Amino acid sequence: MASWPIFGSSCRRAIESVIDRLDRQAVEHDIPEDIYTRLRAHHADHLSQIELRSHDDEAHKQRVNLLDDIERQVISEEREFINELYVRGELKDEARRRIERGLDLREAEIESLSDDDAP
Repeated sequence: MASWPIFGSSCRRAIESVIDRLDRQAVEHDIPEDIYTRLRAHHADHLSQIELRSHDDEAHKQRVNLLDDIERQVISEEREFINELYVRGELKDEARRRIERGLDLREAEIESLSDDDAP
């Protein structure tokens, strides 16, 4: 992967562009407030994740690493619970697979943001 400053800067610019476009479309196309708010919050959260990882301070890096570790643990616990529901017959296979896919995506996002080149 490219070095973190290049990666982080590119991501930040892309997300800011998406937010600006969303703001314009909300007005031009009369997007319902609840949909606009949800989409904007999603992209704003992604932007905050990028900004969170843009600090050079060692103590800050350790806190971000702790955050990632806790998130991985939570995902693992969710997987265990989902599998328990499946084994007990309280969750169908298709639903389990969809939930697992979402968890896989969350893990992939953590991994992509916690690259070794990150500050």
